[in-house]
Amino acid sequence: MKALALLPRPPMAVSLEHFEQLAYGGRCGPAIEQLLQLLRSLDEHSGRLAPALTVSSAAPLIAASDQRVTRLTAALTALATDPGFTLSPADYRALLEHHGWLGALFAASGFGNADHILRALSVDGGGGAQLHIAAKHLPVFCLFYSVESGIPLDIERLWATQPRLAAGLFISLLAAPFLATPAAYAKQRQLLDWLAQHLGEVADLDLLPATVLYRAYMRCSYADFADKHAIKRPINELIRAKLRRHGLLDVVRRCEPHANGASPTVLVVLEWFNEAHSIYRTHSRAIEGLRKRFRVVGMGYPEIIDAAGRAVFHEFHALDPAAGVLQNLEQIRAVSSAEAAQILYMPSVGMSTLTMFLANVRLAPRTVIGLGHPATTHSASVDRVAVESDYVGDPACFSEQLLRLPSDGQPYRLRPVPTLQTAANLQVSARDAPQGSVQIAVVATWMKINPRFLTACAQILQRSSAPVRLHFLCGNLAGLTEVPLRRLLGQYLGERATAHARLPYAEYLQLLARCDLFIDPFPFGNTNGIVDTVRAGLIGVCRTGPEVHEHIDEALFRRLGFPEFLITRSDAEYVTTVCRLVDDAQERQRLRERLAGPAAVAALSGGNPEALADRLHAYWRGELAPAPT
Repeated sequence: MKALALLPRPPMAVSLEHFEQLAYGGRCGPAIEQLLQLLRSLDEHSGRLAPALTVSSAAPLIAASDQRVTRLTAALTALATDPGFTLSPADYRALLEHHGWLGALFAASGFGNADHILRALSVDGGGGAQLHIAAKHLPVFCLFYSVESGIPLDIERLWATQPRLAAGLFISLLAAPFLATPAAYAKQRQLLDWLAQHLGEVADLDLLPATVLYRAYMRCSYADFADKHAIKRPINELIRAKLRRHGLLDVVRRCEPHANGASPTVLVVLEWFNEAHSIYRTHSRAIEGLRKRFRVVGMGYPEIIDAAGRAVFHEFHALDPAAGVLQNLEQIRAVSSAEAAQILYMPSVGMSTLTMFLANVRLAPRTVIGLGHPATTHSASVDRVAVESDYVGDPACFSEQLLRLPSDGQPYRLRPVPTLQTAANLQVSARDAPQGSVQIAVVATWMKINPRFLTACAQILQRSSAPVRLHFLCGNLAGLTEVPLRRLLGQYLGERATAHARLPYAEYLQLLARCDLFIDPFPFGNTNGIVDTVRAGLIGVCRTGPEVHEHIDEALFRRLGFPEFLITRSDAEYVTTVCRLVDDAQERQRLRERLAGPAAVAALSGGNPEALADRLHAYWRGELAPAPT
């Protein structure tokens, strides 16, 4: 199993014309080689076709779902339905690692999904709701079945007949590049519930698609039901079994003072930590504050950390991104042993294969995580989660014991305001908006967008007296995910919503400053998005709840001094409150002048960056209740 690839390798472009020749000519083996090359390049470039696929003809591109996607999916259809199409076990495993991008290609095309291929495989012609697929065609069915499929997935039957194929398909569906439509959201819930109960029946973790497993682990946090993290329990069990087979066992070392009174060592393992990344903004000052009481050693892939990130640590050790995750864990264990590390701290868990594995082995006497990705791990190897007290909704949502910090215990490191953004022009009013409409900003990666939230947005459009336009600023919107997101927004919101791909920070702030207010997504809310919108001069509305990723919004609103009515506790209250702000321009403007702008968010950078150091030191000394053994 390879570690998460962090930076794109040189593009491996595939010629569309050459692939068409292979697919339409029935040359299955070479076509599969080209397809794999294309899918790997899509994965490395976040779904962008430009570096992955070349077209030698001068044919014009057609609208958003351009001609390349149409021609490519047509050729894929010919390839998959050719009677001579066969897959070796090795080809199937390799293609399954990139299953989501196959689905994304069809979702971005006029087909919408690959159901026409699945129906062509059915022994009865595929006319009914349920398909009857011969055993020899099941691997092809699994490859082309996607979260957007309109064909019901008979989970129990597929699991009973082909459990290995079923497990690989189900995990791949949960790791799809775009999981926001009603069809995808329904499948996500169905599969999360099923796999939480049955994934443990899989004999070996290596039977699952390795490179996408962490995405399924992470993206369950964005689902919309109470026990959505339960799938982590069987994933953790499979990981621990693999670690035992490879001799990566827990390190048995007691908490003890260093010789000559030297400071104890905290080993910090990172997923992302460069100056532009959100985790650097939320956690770097507290990690820097650890130096008050600890020797602070960082580890991570060299591509994820820049000079600013390295400056936080006394020492930094780079991991080899080309090595397997097991070799990376061996290196971490060696450094932990050499440093006699007393605490292993991960600012976030779940955004890479590395931390998903590391959360399941004890390499120091104490293991503590942060909430760079705000979710529980359900791992017995993680002792505590360091979290500001006001961020905690329901403590029962955590499997870990809480290491509570004061509300100012992890102060923000604010990004510098670009030179063209002065305090004055950040307060630009949206009164100049076209037709006098009220402009609403929604800062959210596509993972935070879901049918329930979009339903609330549609109700806001319907119930507001003033005309409204919604601006979705999606920092991870790129390539093949753009078409289905824009299509989804159109289905719910018509032409009154605009999706904006990632913008340079200065342009992003300018766009925010031209809006009138912001609304936070739910059930997975915002952190840095709140900082940016308020900094740009906006006030907004949030929908709180018991999970930490819902409750952060409530806590930040209170820290910023927002009135209580802006913190809503039901979908109906959320819609009503947004409509109130839309329709009352005077109240909105009064709140903006009093509570928003660069000076308002400056308060979030205050506080005690050494609070984490103090609490970890007390925990290490045994002055807090010990974690369960």
